[in-house]
Amino acid sequence: MTFKLSTFALAAVFALGCGTGTPDDNTIDDPEANPQDFPAVGVSDACGGKCDDPNAVLNVSATRLLSSLDMMDYMEVADVGQSFALIGQVLEIEDEDGPLEGDTLAVDVYAADGAANQDFKISAELVFDGVRYVSESIDSSDLIPWQLLRVDVTGTHAGRDIAQGFDYAPGFMVGDEVVVRVESADPFAEALNVNLPVIYIDPAAETPDYERASGVDGFNLGGTEFWQRWEGGHSPTFSYSAGTEAGRKCMYASARRFEAIMRDAPESIVSLKENTNWGGSFFNWNDDYSDESANGRPRGAVLWAWRTSLMKWISQTGDDGACFLPTLDQVERAARSCQSKADSNEGEIEGCQAG
Repeated sequence: MTFKLSTFALAAVFALGCGTGTPDDNTIDDPEANPQDFPAVGVSDACGGKCDDPNAVLNVSATRLLSSLDMMDYMEVADVGQSFALIGQVLEIEDEDGPLEGDTLAVDVYAADGAANQDFKISAELVFDGVRYVSESIDSSDLIPWQLLRVDVTGTHAGRDIAQGFDYAPGFMVGDEVVVRVESADPFAEALNVNLPVIYIDPAAETPDYERASGVDGFNLGGTEFWQRWEGGHSPTFSYSAGTEAGRKCMYASARRFEAIMRDAPESIVSLKENTNWGGSFFNWNDDYSDESANGRPRGAVLWAWRTSLMKWISQTGDDGACFLPTLDQVERAARSCQSKADSNEGEIEGCQAG
């Protein structure tokens, strides 16, 4: 089967670019650091979430059935639209039967970025053919122009409710899996799942007073530092009360994530503290993109050694309750990166990072 990109999609690829490294789009600002030293934050839009660690596993939910969902036979429709089929590969399933031929999953396709009518959804169906799930051709012409396409997959399998979501940047047919929202009486419960790179906090939830991380032996998370990424926003402010409602919720959740990881700290970060000049200190930083006039959007949490003495624990706030948090895997990758830096730099770790 061949891949074909529409003219619209190809133009979008060149417009978005990948890994530009400019301070305005994917770098961290600091008033005391040199611009050329800023570490890159996450991945660029056009990478479709695939420019980061290719071995990283996104642990989104117990309700997953598909390991991937790709667009195939992408083509132009009436010169302005696009159509595609969806191909879903099935996860390896242990101790239970896999799907049977003819099993179906429901699909909703819609624009996830506001560029098109978000209230308009295209409904379709994935049918298991004995090997994988496939759909008929889906015409997305009514969604043009879109900058980010969302495909939600729902259904049941082996008594479990299936709920998965995939995002597609224009020109990229490999879906970037997104976290499925899980309802909970505690709006910050998902922060305790150390494998979730992004959680969703109910915008209607009460904004808590800040609570410093506690119960963590050998490590500490100090301060509160907001960078509000829009014209006129605080860049930075070290006052928790000066943060937006969404920003404060995400920063609070970030402190809870720190506790969840560091109360049983991985050996790699313990070893880093013991064998380098770093003493185990972090600082709670939040990039806030929640304002509708924000310059850019969140692309993922970052750990960054601003100085050897202080590592920045950087979360990012999006809109609609999205909160991007450091993960256990990210802490372990940061520890490896910083240890490598220290080994060649007399114990100094300044500049090491993991995004």
